[in-house]
Amino acid sequence: MRDNLTLVKEKAILERKTVLLVDDQRFVRSIVRASLADIERLVVLEAEDGAEALEIMTKENVDAVVLDINMAPMNGLRALKAIRTCTNGIQAATPVVMLTSLNDMSVVRSCGELDCQGFLLKPVSKGELISKLARAVSREWTLRDAGHYWGIDVPTIIPVEDGGVAAPPKPAKRQAARQGHEVKNVTLDELKPKDVLIEDLRTENGTAMVTAGTELTGIVIDRLQDLKKMAATNNVDVEREIEYI
Repeated sequence: MRDNLTLVKEKAILERKTVLLVDDQRFVRSIVRASLADIERLVVLEAEDGAEALEIMTKENVDAVVLDINMAPMNGLRALKAIRTCTNGIQAATPVVMLTSLNDMSVVRSCGELDCQGFLLKPVSKGELISKLARAVSREWTLRDAGHYWGIDVPTIIPVEDGGVAAPPKPAKRQAARQGHEVKNVTLDELKPKDVLIEDLRTENGTAMVTAGTELTGIVIDRLQDLKKMAATNNVDVEREIEYI
């Protein structure tokens, strides 16, 4: 559980930073702005869609972006791809936290492939907003080659609900661990970098969030913890290096 001391430290990380808030609903923007109002000398810029956000980013130094997914005419996925491909000289490594009420895992996976730093699920609480922004601006990560981001296909229109047929859940299957490793059952909060998933982690409707064999990184773990309300289970089997004491 986060305490007041943690909140104070997170606010300190955001002091004197510039955050760009992108959402087509003025009401949402006003709530987010109010949640950040007591952080010393934090600058909050606003945009109504992805195109306006990109224009702002060509003129202003932005430390982090809170980016809604479902907007028009330019949605959040298209804007995120433009950021990662350094469109018009925008800083490609700018941390981006996606703001959404969607449960379409194909969209979520695209956000992951475009290296968003995390997710905020609507309605957004003040504590979660500050925590994930502070995490986004302080966590180190490696920008991939622009060709990777150019190769990701993103939709012009994003459906409100996932209309596709989800793949059926795969039965649990424990695989033999590599030498020096063991298979452990852990909660999503206990995941560590370099853990390897033994089985698909799925949503309640059976859609894969992360597939078996994925080696987890810090940012992937952040995303999973952000979206754990969507997961069918809070426990997963992972292959982990044995810790000798």
